[in-house]
Amino acid sequence: FTKLPKNFDLSKYGFSPNTTPENLRLFVHVVPEYTLEKLNTVEDLSNPNHEGYLCASYISLKNKNTYGASNFGMSLECENINIANAYYKNQSSGNEKSFTDFSSALFEFDKYRQFSVNLIKQKLNLTDEEYIELFTKLQGLKYPSQLDNMSIIEIKGRIFGAKDIKKAILQADEEIIKLKGSSSHNEVNLYTPKVNALIAKVNSIDDVPKKLLNISKKYDLPIYIIGK
Repeated sequence: FTKLPKNFDLSKYGFSPNTTPENLRLFVHVVPEYTLEKLNTVEDLSNPNHEGYLCASYISLKNKNTYGASNFGMSLECENINIANAYYKNQSSGNEKSFTDFSSALFEFDKYRQFSVNLIKQKLNLTDEEYIELFTKLQGLKYPSQLDNMSIIEIKGRIFGAKDIKKAILQADEEIIKLKGSSSHNEVNLYTPKVNALIAKVNSIDDVPKKLLNISKKYDLPIYIIGK
């Protein structure tokens, strides 16, 4: 990614339509370099008999603070329904996460779970009931750019421009990712995510540790080199 222009069309490499290095977002689970063997979690996450509940940093190529400032890890993808919560700070959620922890996050961690929801409601001036209707209408969409194909959306008799809704969603996205000037990382909790790549916050393949290269080869995973 360090050699691509900001407007490069990443859909050529299997990313969602309209994805560029400028708007790319990644869920990244990292480990300290001296514990890279922990990334063999890849094997567990690919086994449907094993549940997996991981914390991840939500990053862009511009804002890529990660837990402990670690530089190597996994890039994850996850269905919307398997995202427990998201917040612009570390949630101090600890280790050994289980499905019980995931369900607790869904029903008890209101501050973390409702953060982006409240931002969208505030921007569009929606009541709880109106947000529920908006959510049901957007549930089938996979990425915000699909709203470009729509002109208006009616919610409880009110008419909203699809572009205004897209803008509100992207602004909430930015609030999570920009960290409000903090040197810490944001945190998202994911249940049974899929590993789609390894991640390296370095500028060249020459800076990737041999252990990470071996894991890449073992599991046939690409390495995203995203720069320091």
